[in-house]
Amino acid sequence: MKLAFALNRKSNNFDLLRLIAASAVIFGHAYAIAPFGALLDPVLKALVFDRSGTVAVKFFFFLSGLVVTNSLLERKSAASFVVSRGLRVFPGLIMCVLFAVLIGAFLSTENFASYLSHPDTISYLYNNSFLQSIKWT
Repeated sequence: MKLAFALNRKSNNFDLLRLIAASAVIFGHAYAIAPFGALLDPVLKALVFDRSGTVAVKFFFFLSGLVVTNSLLERKSAASFVVSRGLRVFPGLIMCVLFAVLIGAFLSTENFASYLSHPDTISYLYNNSFLQSIKWT
């Protein structure tokens, strides 16, 4: 079997694998609410050095690498790839940042307009929406 065939969206089971990995992440973090949950982790029992949640996250990175690489190989140009990745990443990122600001506005002791116009809020919106690093003074 060629890698191109395995990566073809119609012939792979990546969605199923992602569902299994997502379930393993949830299971791996459930020990935080179960008194002895970490001791019952079957991956920890089998590997002794790693938990199911950690293995699942590593597996997500592996799958993402395959999918993104396949996307790059299918594009006609690097510019097309960069644009398509940006259109996939930034709308969700910006919505997440806006949601966080909205939640912050409801939890803040300041009034709504004052919170939204505060320099820290504006800085948070800009820096996180455009992946700018924070410069500590």
